[in-house]
Amino acid sequence: MGPVIVIFDADIITNTNVHQAAKHLAEELVVRGATSVKFVKLPDSGNAGLDDVLASRRGPSRTGPVLAGLIKTAGNLPPAPRGPEGRFFGTQGLRVVRLIKELRERLHLAVDPGDRLYVYFEGRYVDGRHQLTAVLGELLVDMYRQMHERSVTELLVCQLATEGRIISSDLTPCC
Repeated sequence: MGPVIVIFDADIITNTNVHQAAKHLAEELVVRGATSVKFVKLPDSGNAGLDDVLASRRGPSRTGPVLAGLIKTAGNLPPAPRGPEGRFFGTQGLRVVRLIKELRERLHLAVDPGDRLYVYFEGRYVDGRHQLTAVLGELLVDMYRQMHERSVTELLVCQLATEGRIISSDLTPCC
């Protein structure tokens, strides 16, 4: 097969999934007979692709020279991006238990017999969905995803029920 040059989108250096796909592709190419596999790191940021880079360099007469210049820069697969690090994210993703601990420090939570989440607010239990979402938004900022909320809520409801933090059925919650 000979040498192969691969051009992934620019987010190969920031997106773990894209980097993993590139790594697997390189491994597969070697198994299929590639004598070497090199990667071009695009000069743009975000998830810009080769088409974006070429389009931004104006004119079809520039396409050949720009592409040739990019190919000359080809090298090894860049290092794997670090996962979103921080208080609530590690290399394996969302730190659900740590996030739930913080939520429970901020909100007085309970569930009803139907596993609906409630928060104690202004002297009574009220539907806790909106407050939970608001606090999750404050804690996760731009990393907030609805799937994170589902994971947190599922485990949180189970913890509260297991601990007996259940609003009795004779209590009529507000809202």
